[in-house]
Amino acid sequence: MIRQEKHHRVKELAETWSFSANVIRRLFRDEPGVLRIGNGKHESLSIPDSIAARVHARISAPRVCQTVRLRELGIVRTGPRRKVHLRELVQR
Repeated sequence: MIRQEKHHRVKELAETWSFSANVIRRLFRDEPGVLRIGNGKHESLSIPDSIAARVHARISAPRVCQTVRLRELGIVRTGPRRKVHLRELVQR
């Protein structure tokens, strides 16, 4: 049995996620499983629901590795951001 799933267009996801159409195109340009209709400049993307969910989870996940690395270095972002100079990191 073939499972059919909903496919999204670039404009639809752009409105739903509050991104521009260009950002959506860039997010899904090289994503495996996205259907490309047409060619070159006149290419349309048809994005399956499962792939849209996967990309959305990836872009909205917290960047845990960055936070852990900053904590290891003693630089935790709390409050206003501050500049971190390379010489500070080398001294630690």
